Amino acid sequence: MSQSAAPDGGWGWMVLLAGHCMHILAGGLDRASGVFYREILKELQQSSASTAGFSALLFASRFMSGPITGVLCKYFGCRRVMMAGGVTSFVGVLLSSFCRSLSLIYLTLGCMTGVGNGLAYTSGLLAVNDYFSRRKATALGLATAGTGVGSFVLPLLTQYLIQVYSFRGCMLILSGLSLNLVVCGALLYPLPAGKKSANGALEAEAADATSEALIDTAGQSETAENKNSKDSTGEKVLGQSMTTIKSRTSLERSGRGFCMELWANFDLKLFLNPYFCLLAAATLFISSGFKSVAVILPHHAQLRGLDDMTSVLLISISGACDTVSRFSVGLFFDIPHLVPHRRRIWTLGMLLTASSITAFAFMQNLIPFILISGAFGLTSGLFMSQLYCMLIDLIGRERSRSGIGLLILCFGFGVAVGPPTAGALKDVTDTYQLSFCVLGASTFVGFVCLCALDVALMTQRRQRRRLNLNPTLDISVEKK
Repeated sequence: MSQSAAPDGGWGWMVLLAGHCMHILAGGLDRASGVFYREILKELQQSSASTAGFSALLFASRFMSGPITGVLCKYFGCRRVMMAGGVTSFVGVLLSSFCRSLSLIYLTLGCMTGVGNGLAYTSGLLAVNDYFSRRKATALGLATAGTGVGSFVLPLLTQYLIQVYSFRGCMLILSGLSLNLVVCGALLYPLPAGKKSANGALEAEAADATSEALIDTAGQSETAENKNSKDSTGEKVLGQSMTTIKSRTSLERSGRGFCMELWANFDLKLFLNPYFCLLAAATLFISSGFKSVAVILPHHAQLRGLDDMTSVLLISISGACDTVSRFSVGLFFDIPHLVPHRRRIWTLGMLLTASSITAFAFMQNLIPFILISGAFGLTSGLFMSQLYCMLIDLIGRERSRSGIGLLILCFGFGVAVGPPTAGALKDVTDTYQLSFCVLGASTFVGFVCLCALDVALMTQRRQRRRLNLNPTLDISVEKK
């Protein structure tokens, strides 16, 4: 879909609403993983590292399914893919309520729910991307702001449901909420141009099928007058065999096309670009740092003396500030005078994120916890809402499809490493203090990568200016 065809409004606002609600459900469930982690740790009595593994699978499968989801959206449309993701997520959360072992929780609450949320997440972003061009930063900021709303509501709701209905009853209710992703998917109508082309293709296929049916009917009537019933039965069997062969051939072609489209999402030549490598490294380190905070923060606050509901309130506070950040930053970065400087503002936000994560390790009382949770929400929302805009600014729209696929993989690897590492450090030290320090250090390494990227781009711009100025200087000397 060409960006010039994007209406920047109209039904796009309903698509934006669907993307916002999708982020409430999928992103909010991710943030509620800290409540799940604490309850599973209490019920199954496993190590912190192994228990945190389910959240790593939940995060990683959500993001690593992104490239495959992009190809599925091209073949089946964003609408069908998001609805399929809603059903998958519903089944995963529902089955987790009956699990009695950690391995089954890995399979259901980890893999199945993560893949379902990944199908919904990527298809929702692609649909918003198709409907908005000029207001893309604002639209993406508003859509991803649903994660902050979900982070504020779902952790508190989850803790309340656990207190009233127990952990397993809570999962039954949350499975029903996940099924609302199907409703969100139903709103993702394609653009009118897409509808027209799709209808045209369907009409052409229908015309071909009708003409073939008429020819077959005429042929069958003609043979029926000249041949006996045995020969007619043989022709029917032969016709069915030919139809089966044609369908198999079309399936093989579709399979090859799907694999080729999937491979197109992984343009490994991008790793020859040093600027993209720096951005990918920053994504890997930052994601391994800040995504793990939601998993261990409620248990860490509980060990520091806060009650169950108050410790979950910290996640909700960071979610509320996350919402404010994503909404305001989208509008802020669309101001023409700030567009050249938004990458530096974004980079500075990662330094503040690293500082707030490290500060959690030294908090003892409720008020400092609340202040740091608010600061963490404001800065972490900045990273997710503008990551893909920064990628497009760096490598251009032509290669953004492959770049997004590779960035999502880097993000998936990062979130797969963070929670088990934090849990393992807790098993060794019996507190989460070292865990938060390591997560903050990982985010700080990502900040250093972004600083190196900014320096490299500044050096490149200076070299280009010199190359552009030198020919002019030479011409002026010759004229003298």
